[in-house]
Amino acid sequence: SGVSAAMRLLQGDLSVILMPPSAASDFVNALQKAWRSGDRLRGSTSDLVTMIKTMSGITLDPGLSPRGTWPTDSGSAAKQKMQRNMIAAAIRTTAISTAVHAVTTLKQPRDVPGARGVNQPAGTGRDSDIITVMHPALDGVQTVSNGSFPPNYEDLKAIRTALNAAIDQEQLRIRDDVLFQQISVMRTDLNRDISARLAQVERTALRTPDDVLPALVLAAAWYDDAGRESDILTRNPVPHPGFIPVEPLRVPVR
Repeated sequence: SGVSAAMRLLQGDLSVILMPPSAASDFVNALQKAWRSGDRLRGSTSDLVTMIKTMSGITLDPGLSPRGTWPTDSGSAAKQKMQRNMIAAAIRTTAISTAVHAVTTLKQPRDVPGARGVNQPAGTGRDSDIITVMHPALDGVQTVSNGSFPPNYEDLKAIRTALNAAIDQEQLRIRDDVLFQQISVMRTDLNRDISARLAQVERTALRTPDDVLPALVLAAAWYDDAGRESDILTRNPVPHPGFIPVEPLRVPVR
């Protein structure tokens, strides 16, 4: 019955959802499908940033922490804990890998004034050097669409902090040398990628207009350049460029 099946699942019996002759790869594929189920909600930069922070935080969930076995545990209890730990490890590792992969889908920052060589269209740049962990859960990961503007300086720093904290915690738990090495390489490439983005993106600050003004007028007043209206419009949810509300706006410092 449904009640008995639910009880078996709570006790760690995966045959409820993975009928024989299902293999471990079937579980990983099902888990990967679950991570990808929210793709339709990741249509903008802010959605991607939120998703990355959320996914990286999964590894810190105490409910997914490893459980130790005791000499007094029965054979079946010890086996159940070991299986639970393996499943929890797969969940944590694939969550981190998915979050790191999502970083590569973030739109590349524009060249900042003073650091521009050959003019490039906004959002163009080198392909990311990040490599992801060679784990069955990564097979077939889909690329999501870029947002309309690149992440700001603060978002990039927050992403780097969250992902490094998650990777630090996970490396304390990993017992497989190969997986440990792969995650170490992934962390190195992740930090290199984000550092390169930070070097290109402009620092921002919150600034409030004195009156309701068009973006052109505000850019001319703040930057002495009306052409920089896009610096205001692309970083803030402004309903109409002709009427910038009197509220804090995220804008470049210089």
